Amino acid sequence: AGPWKRRIGDSGAVYCFVRRGGTWHRRARIGHLEKDGQSGVGIGVAVAGDDLIVLPGTDSDPRRRRNAVRVYRPYIAEAGRPLQVEADRGVLSNDTGPADESLSAELASAPVHGLVDLAADGSFVYTPPVGFVGTDTFTYRARSTSWQSAPATVTVRVDDSTAPLIDIGEIGSRWLSTPVTVVLSASDATRVARVEYRRAAAKRWQRYRSPFKVRRQGTTTFAVRASDKRGNTSKLRFKVRLDSRRPSIQASKKATGRRGGRITISFRIVDPRPGGPWADVTIEAFKGRAAQGSTTLRRQRVNRQLTRRIECFVEPGRYRLVLTARDAAGNRQRRAASSVLIVR
Repeated sequence: AGPWKRRIGDSGAVYCFVRRGGTWHRRARIGHLEKDGQSGVGIGVAVAGDDLIVLPGTDSDPRRRRNAVRVYRPYIAEAGRPLQVEADRGVLSNDTGPADESLSAELASAPVHGLVDLAADGSFVYTPPVGFVGTDTFTYRARSTSWQSAPATVTVRVDDSTAPLIDIGEIGSRWLSTPVTVVLSASDATRVARVEYRRAAAKRWQRYRSPFKVRRQGTTTFAVRASDKRGNTSKLRFKVRLDSRRPSIQASKKATGRRGGRITISFRIVDPRPGGPWADVTIEAFKGRAAQGSTTLRRQRVNRQLTRRIECFVEPGRYRLVLTARDAAGNRQRRAASSVLIVR
């Protein structure tokens, strides 16, 4: 598209072009209001979602060129989030005024729904109201030292393309020793329409209405989905790990060691439904009822016979070793295993 030139076939006019699929198509032709072709003309248009160019009429006198050239395209904002537009994409980015005069923008009328902060260079920040989805408009004027445009409309389309954010509370991925109460929630810039859940192995979704308890031992995987009123849907999977069973420990009847050396001891952690393959073992040495020292072996394999050599942490003498196990869920055994320790 180029400027109008006099004395060619159509004798002067304004042409409107719309781009579709990368190709410009002539949308309309507007002739001069006067037959002599000496008047300036213009047209105001608003086509949502299309690129649009309006070429104002000109003649041999450049001072008569007063209308701006604009490309009309709505700005896209996300619901619940401010839209920040820099000057290179702002309201003046497609405006031209009189030759050799710079333009500045001023707000003519505020948005119908949201708020806008318009800078002189054409940049602006638009903030949609909470929960709003749809089209909003505001108007501005372009100014130079000798010229002022008529109010021009800026269209902002507020879309909601973000799915709700799902929150499963403080369940996490750790093992737990007591039945778990699951509390689900979802948040969205507009409004959450529905929250559903199911066990991952099940096919049927259930509407979430209130917290529910999980008492099943072991690992249970759940699926959750939440939808907003625009149909955006988010999905999440989480696991509940529950182990309420206490482990037990079996130890060798006798252990020996030397001062400044090592103690050799054998033991087995028994856990029929383990909350993970590991458990911590604490070894304490008693002389009578008085504790003489202790050490802890971290992350020992369960359901397996183990032999460990540990630093001798007591003076020479005869002691009673007490072994206790604690699994990943925090369960401790009811009865400790004991062994006789002789340190030379």
